Amino acid sequence: MNGEHSLIMTVYNLKRCLNILGIAQMLEKIKNWNPNYKEIAWLIKKQQKCTNFEALHAIKILEIKSAA
Repeated sequence: MNGEHSLIMTVYNLKRCLNILGIAQMLEKIKNWNPNYKEIAWLIKKQQKCTNFEALHAIKILEIKSAA
């Protein structure tokens, strides 16, 4: 059930991004995306009992910090 929900939400978010940004701008952002996986893994490990939502929230916070 969690896997199905995650997949549905991923598709929803991708479609939403396409509608907001357009194809060209979204592809450009994907090409330039450079996440810091070590910091993400550390945050998730720190919250060992975190839910998928909490882990995704931690990743989103890192993306916002790195964009600033």
